[in-house]
Amino acid sequence: MEKSGKAWTVTDRYGNRVYMTWERWNHILEFHPEMDPFFAEIRRTVQMSRRRQATLNPHKWFYIRWGLEGLEPWNNCIVVVIAHRPEAEYFVVTSYQDYIEER
Repeated sequence: MEKSGKAWTVTDRYGNRVYMTWERWNHILEFHPEMDPFFAEIRRTVQMSRRRQATLNPHKWFYIRWGLEGLEPWNNCIVVVIAHRPEAEYFVVTSYQDYIEER
């Protein structure tokens, strides 16, 4: 039986409430199965990491976290993509591993 509703809700370092649904977690696993061991790390990334705003979409943010154990050898971070509608909570769209130079 598949879970529904919110998997978790946290507050990011900027004071925004961010949630992830079970539907989004299933999406992540479908398209990025290597993220399976990182369920808790996605939540911690949202809580701890700095974010970068998408260039073309002011309602989209990238939370990036480096230095995690167990990433694919060619990756050095996980990225959590967050979106929000004005006057609404922020929510996880997807998450994946990537190689991004740390600033």
